[in-house]
Amino acid sequence: MIELDEITRNFGPNAAPLIFGLRHRYGCITPSDEGFLASLSNVDGDGLLSLMRDHGLSPADVIHPAIISVFPEEWWNRFLHRFSVISNTTMARVEEMQVLNRSFEEAGVDVRFWKGPLLSLLLFGDLTTRPTCDIDILIRPEDLMPTRELLRSQGYVDIQPLRDSAIPLFMQTHREWVMRRATGKWLVHHVELQWSPAMPWSMSPTAQDMASFTS
Repeated sequence: MIELDEITRNFGPNAAPLIFGLRHRYGCITPSDEGFLASLSNVDGDGLLSLMRDHGLSPADVIHPAIISVFPEEWWNRFLHRFSVISNTTMARVEEMQVLNRSFEEAGVDVRFWKGPLLSLLLFGDLTTRPTCDIDILIRPEDLMPTRELLRSQGYVDIQPLRDSAIPLFMQTHREWVMRRATGKWLVHHVELQWSPAMPWSMSPTAQDMASFTS
């Protein structure tokens, strides 16, 4: 196992607490890990917060004496506040996904929600551990127009300023159609309608292929 001092030399001081948190999550902390982290004094708290957010670490992953001793109480308060905001935002998106899913079912449109909170649940057993910034929906290419119209009826608007006649060509060179809806509060929902999980020229399976794996 790579020692934390080697990680610090190669990736900077903020990487050590991040790796420590991951090791803590999976139960593989060594005594040398704890001793090194307790002596670490040049960690940038804001930088570490960003790393933890970007890599999906939650407060539960870093509640350990060796990490607690590195940062003052004020840092922990900011840390917990930031993840509280992330959790609230994620749960608002989950509620929106439930509303949209009912609408799709009632309209008979077959879609698959993926990534985002669902991936967080699969990986970590919790909807909010992995931050999410949008709602990803796999669709069949031929279902883009009815799905788009259904979202319009829910208050969503197109991000791309294209005429309907230009959409078939757009679909040949892109993988998703993005729409947005402001909630009237502090949150804007972005929905990505994806007919392919990667760009068309990457030879990846289509959304229809992927849906067939779970049917």
